[in-house]
Amino acid sequence: MIIQSGLPKLFWAEAINTAAYTRNCLPTKATSVTPHERWFGYKPNISHIRVFGCLPYRHIPEQLKSKLDSKAENMVLVGYASQSKVYQLHYNLNSKKVVIRWMLHSTKQNLVLELQTK
Repeated sequence: MIIQSGLPKLFWAEAINTAAYTRNCLPTKATSVTPHERWFGYKPNISHIRVFGCLPYRHIPEQLKSKLDSKAENMVLVGYASQSKVYQLHYNLNSKKVVIRWMLHSTKQNLVLELQTK
C-alpha cells in the first residue's frame, strides 16, 4: 500500500491499520463471512472505503477563512477511525492528522510529491 500510494515509509503504521480495517470487511475463504460479521452479527457497510493515499478535498469552515480564500483544501487519506466511519487525513506530510466525517473524493491519486513541496 505504501509503494502504490507513493507515501513515505513514515506512514507504515497507518497503512497497516488501514489494511487490517479493510481486511476485516472482506469475507474469508473458510467461512465466506467477514470477521466483522462474525464479531458484531451483521454485515459491514463498505460504501465509505476509499483508496489509501488518495487526494480528497476537505471543506474549510467559514470561520477559518476569509472571503477570497479557497473553500476546500487538498489532503491525503491515510486511514479510518477505529469505531466510526470517519476519515483520517493529512494536509501535508509534516502535519498532524485531521479526522473528518465527510470529504469530496478527488480523481487525482499519487500526487504526494506535490504536497511535499508546499
